Amino acid sequence: MEFMPIRPRPIVEWREDGTWKLLRTFTLGDISVPADFVFDGASVPRLLWPYADQEGPAFGAAVIHDYEYSTHPGTRKEADDRFFDNLRRYGIRRSKAWVMWLAVRSAGWASW
Repeated sequence: MEFMPIRPRPIVEWREDGTWKLLRTFTLGDISVPADFVFDGASVPRLLWPYADQEGPAFGAAVIHDYEYSTHPGTRKEADDRFFDNLRRYGIRRSKAWVMWLAVRSAGWASW
């Protein structure tokens, strides 16, 4: 599945506790994350930070993924697969999106 890159940016503020707070509702596809949602972004081991893209073009995909992990609107696999699709929508190359998807599939159970 190939996507044209889209780049809606979530409007956030960084908090001193190391989390982000969404200042406006953020919608990507059919998922809307309400304002005031607090999330940690890409939670990855230091070794994988180069893939995390904490504030880069994939940040919107991370917001949606964190919200789905917080609210459980579907299954964990659906959330992880949507994360991959959203990474591709943001123009993240397939190989990097796959590594990021593999990381959430491998370790995401601890946060689910």
